Amino acid sequence: MFLFNPEAGNNAIEKIVFDIIKNLTIFDCEVTVFPIMPDKGLGSEEILITHASEFKTIVVYGGDGTLNRVVNIMMHQDIHLPIGYIPGGTTNDFSKAIDENGTIESYCRTIAFGNPFSYDVGCFNGTYFNYVAAFGAFTATSYETSRESKKILGYGAYVLNALGNLPASLSNHTKMKFIHDGVEEEGTFVFGAISNSPSVGGFKLPFYEDSTLDDGKFEVLLVAALDNLEVLHNVLSGLATGNINPKYVHAFKTDKIEFICEEDTAWTLDGEDGGKHRLVTVEIHPKSMTIMTSKS
Repeated sequence: MFLFNPEAGNNAIEKIVFDIIKNLTIFDCEVTVFPIMPDKGLGSEEILITHASEFKTIVVYGGDGTLNRVVNIMMHQDIHLPIGYIPGGTTNDFSKAIDENGTIESYCRTIAFGNPFSYDVGCFNGTYFNYVAAFGAFTATSYETSRESKKILGYGAYVLNALGNLPASLSNHTKMKFIHDGVEEEGTFVFGAISNSPSVGGFKLPFYEDSTLDDGKFEVLLVAALDNLEVLHNVLSGLATGNINPKYVHAFKTDKIEFICEEDTAWTLDGEDGGKHRLVTVEIHPKSMTIMTSKS
């Protein structure tokens, strides 16, 4: 089964889809194509519920959001076929954690001849995510950036939108309690991420480098709200180089965390709109999904 998002990435979608079908066929795979078109009755959920049992592998071409929707359906419907992921969005954080950037041919080769890898899936108030649940500064950048801008400017569209929203993002402070591993703490934060990947927002975080997608733990990062932009700049610059200032940054691992927010707080899940919540429970489901990888 080959699912693809016609709106993913740039305007070369027809050629890319042909190349995927061609390469999978060359590698002796029988391919049945399903474009994801909810307005035509071909939504991911309808396709998977009706047809998943007919196939051995589910191939997905699209961005992190497309993969997120497919995984949510598979988890809720108890479908545990291996996934062959061909990244076709603009940021594609999750694919960077699975495999190095590749070509259509190499991704198809991995699907045909690679190794199945079972990875941890996060659950956020009953909704699943592959690599990150986040709130605060810049987290709305991905889903608020227009699709047309993404197609024309690529990753630059996210950067431009983030820069334009910089003042509003940094003034978006969230006061909350958080509970994990029998410990209760509180603070006011400008950014928070519960991650299952060493890359968030297209950037690798050095202090997550020893983390793996199947270690049964989240990497949690909470950055305190600061009124002094120079101090905040220094804190963020430190994060990029792996230097954590414990006065302003909480960084730890856990398999479950709860948040009690003072007010409704907007979240993103794998870069998509996760809604506003005051009470949040995030827990890990160890090795719940399987994806094809070239790594041994």
